[in-house]
Amino acid sequence: MNASLSLCKLLSLHGYRLIYLGLPRFREYIEMQGFEFHTFEPMNFGEQKKYKKNIPGRFQHFRRIMRHRLLNRDYVYTSAEKWLEQIRPVLVLLDSNLYNYSVPFFRKKVPIISVSITLSSFYVPRRPPVFAGIFPAKSTWSLSMFNIQLHWMKILLLQYLRDTRENMAFRIGFGTGKFLTTAKKVKELGGVLKRSEYDLRLVVPEIVLGPACIDFPVRDIKRVKLYAGSCVFESRKEVDFDFSLLDSTRPLIYCAMGTASLNYKHGKKLYRCLFETMRRLPEYQLVLQTQGLGSMDVYGQIPENVKIFARTPQLTLLKRAALFITHGGFSSVREGALSGVPMIVFPGWHDQPGNAVRVVYHGLGKRGNMKKITTDALIAMISDCINNQQIRLSLQRIQKQLVQSNELENCFRFIENFIQEKGSVDQYEQQLQTC
Repeated sequence: MNASLSLCKLLSLHGYRLIYLGLPRFREYIEMQGFEFHTFEPMNFGEQKKYKKNIPGRFQHFRRIMRHRLLNRDYVYTSAEKWLEQIRPVLVLLDSNLYNYSVPFFRKKVPIISVSITLSSFYVPRRPPVFAGIFPAKSTWSLSMFNIQLHWMKILLLQYLRDTRENMAFRIGFGTGKFLTTAKKVKELGGVLKRSEYDLRLVVPEIVLGPACIDFPVRDIKRVKLYAGSCVFESRKEVDFDFSLLDSTRPLIYCAMGTASLNYKHGKKLYRCLFETMRRLPEYQLVLQTQGLGSMDVYGQIPENVKIFARTPQLTLLKRAALFITHGGFSSVREGALSGVPMIVFPGWHDQPGNAVRVVYHGLGKRGNMKKITTDALIAMISDCINNQQIRLSLQRIQKQLVQSNELENCFRFIENFIQEKGSVDQYEQQLQTC
């Protein structure tokens, strides 16, 4: 959500009406930023009966789940189509990972631009998938090139196996009569789908909600992406914070490992190591954001130079921080780079390994391993990041590029041209090159 705020604010300033469509739990936050919000409640099927333990009972229960799942899907499509008839949008900015929600927009002939909140991409030979923490291949014939192909093959194979399992499940639930997966529905309506790291995604004009300067160089890519700059909405409303709790004489280390950090297999080891590190570095202070972390009782006594908060104003704290310890979410990396703060990235899953290797590639910090980290190693990494002049120079260079970037304005001009062309993609490449 945060990544889209800058672009949407620019569109609203130029007279466009913006409506966010998403899950109910995001309503309060989006409305707090001054935007409209809409959602669709799922169907209520009543209380589910527990299945019997015999095979027929299990099979009937499974069929019921599959039917309810597809009924819910079609209910959302129908509700969305009625809503679209009322508001008549000129454009939809659709998350690149949510092609399955494109059906109502295709039916109502609403032009679609894909917005990507990660640096994922379609398959490109020398470009590693964002799930892999490896660097691009320097040449076509190299071990690194072979390693990249193996990572892509693993990702695509797992997707094909999952899709096969899902197709069989739907056929068991609905039979072979009017069986249509979401992908087939999209293709019947004229949509073109192609595989990326996450799943199938629409082949439509794409805006990456991030800057080009922290991605790998764009090589061997036939279709050029349009980047939207730092996408850090610096005037966004954040939670209240009592800064009097901090010691102004100690350098601040800020740590936020994301809302899913409780699910990281070796997350607890990292936090224990972090607390021991702070005991051995009394000259520093640590602010730890624990949203999604769970109870802190398992870590015993917390050092006095560690302050723990469930939620924090990340942008404000980064402006004061000497170091940022993060899981490597794309939003966190963008915000750390814009603030000019050295980063130590401990990737957990999904695109985080790819973001971590980009931090190293551009000299913005270090990459750690939650499974192998030790207190001595973490102390050395902290010292190196804070005192390394080369990292400071790289951060200043990237920060300057982000501040002076006109990528967001280019995206706005492209969107306006796209709307005026009524969603025609015939001149897509030419418009991108012009931008």
